[in-house]
Amino acid sequence: MLSNCAACGSLRDCKQNTGLCNTCYEEIFQSIKDYIKENGPCDVAVIGHALKIKGKIIRGYLADGLLQETFKEFNPNIKLCPCCGNFVSEEGVCDLCKDLNKMNTIRREIPNSTIPSNNGQKTGWHSSLR
Repeated sequence: MLSNCAACGSLRDCKQNTGLCNTCYEEIFQSIKDYIKENGPCDVAVIGHALKIKGKIIRGYLADGLLQETFKEFNPNIKLCPCCGNFVSEEGVCDLCKDLNKMNTIRREIPNSTIPSNNGQKTGWHSSLR
């Protein structure tokens, strides 16, 4: 898709999941891999904060399956939540994402719901993944 790269701003064919051109996509992913090699597997929020990478970009690498592959190079048993990248003990989403999904489902099903709304905004550590 032709658009401005989220990292360098040039008008190029950008990847849909990250909004990055191919050059920036590879460079940023390499910096993530280097960080993981130096520090070991850690939550994606920690990586994003340490490398000053927007959560949308990290979630794009999650959607592309690249972070999972990188983490599994260190430990083949590591499992990540496909929504937020948090470590999970079993396949599937983490408990926090399950709770958020349940709340959003309930909120949609109950007209004039009395459940407090976050107006579509993620809260807690998830907010750092934007």
